[in-house]
Amino acid sequence: MKSIREHLKPETTNIKSERSFILSEIIDQLNAERQGTKYKPVIPKVIAIKTSHLKLNDLRDFHKQCLTYKKENKGDYGKCFYGCLNPKNIK
Repeated sequence: MKSIREHLKPETTNIKSERSFILSEIIDQLNAERQGTKYKPVIPKVIAIKTSHLKLNDLRDFHKQCLTYKKENKGDYGKCFYGCLNPKNIK
């Protein structure tokens, strides 16, 4: 029989910083769009490498920009994410 403390214990996660929290939200958004398609879920290491050049404030703004694009344009989060990371789109 489990004690009350075991039921109230929060789930342990590997999130130790704000950057990893933002990256986990990005990964959740991308994987949610990939369900039911031919694409496999993204690997966290790949997304961390792709966004490694962004500072924390820039990463936070980038995530908000992608969420706004998804909400206002009814587009895909991944379309904004990968489109903005493409160096050909930067002028």
